[in-house]
Amino acid sequence: MRTMGWEEVKQKLMRGLEEAKAKQLVDKDVIRYLDMINSVPECMTSSSCYGRILLIDVPTERKKDSKFIERWHKQVSFETVWDVIEKCSGERIWFKMEPLIIHISCKDLETAKRILKVKNEAGIKRGGIFSISDERVQIELEGTQRIALPVKIKDDVIVTKEYMGIVVDDANEKMRRNDERWKRFGIAFKKEFNLS
Repeated sequence: MRTMGWEEVKQKLMRGLEEAKAKQLVDKDVIRYLDMINSVPECMTSSSCYGRILLIDVPTERKKDSKFIERWHKQVSFETVWDVIEKCSGERIWFKMEPLIIHISCKDLETAKRILKVKNEAGIKRGGIFSISDERVQIELEGTQRIALPVKIKDDVIVTKEYMGIVVDDANEKMRRNDERWKRFGIAFKKEFNLS
């Protein structure tokens, strides 16, 4: 069976990305970074998340059973979150703040090293090469800003309003730091790859 070359794989992934953008399946704030990375011939993105605050129903240990209740890819008011918590229903509702994550494929090891240099300059602590093949070197970058706690079981809210206010403030501060990491990543990437 014939394996696809770099250019062929990149064209296929870029078509998929354009379709996802058209259907608004890509986080709005991450698009400019994906476009920037994909403008470099030796790089292509395969999946990403800008970072998000969310409420999710996690009824079992299996990820496929989970159901998003609400997602915000930006800072959010306490009133908005509390309103959703009070009105939503599910088995086990969790409040989460999840950091940036991005998968980048590089044409060669040299390009991968340059991406890891950018990661370090941006202050992104977690990330590295997770796969090397003849066709490409795959990198995952992930922020460290996280929160995860149960807030409602069945119809019972199990956190106080005061406590949740503190948690939402903390989540918003982590989102602010997440935004800063993206900005620093963009600056460092443009400098490393001589982009305007």
